[in-house]
Amino acid sequence: MRRLSDSDVAEHIVERHGAQVPLLEQREQEDKAKIEWLRGAAKEGFDAADRGDYVALRSGQEIDDFVDQVRREVSEKLVAEKVRA
Repeated sequence: MRRLSDSDVAEHIVERHGAQVPLLEQREQEDKAKIEWLRGAAKEGFDAADRGDYVALRSGQEIDDFVDQVRREVSEKLVAEKVRA
């Protein structure tokens, strides 16, 4: 049996799955964009921590209280945006 070269394999993929190749390329671009966004978000978070801009939560109750506070603040902002719209 003859061994296929990389170009033979690539040609076969394009011939057989031609419509899927652009989808794979699109997916790769989307994945790269997500990774770049995550890197930026991580850098922003680490920079904030380095500046001391963070909240230290030491118990389950503190975490619950913090999440409840954030939930209330977000809900209030959403209501205010709906009123303006």
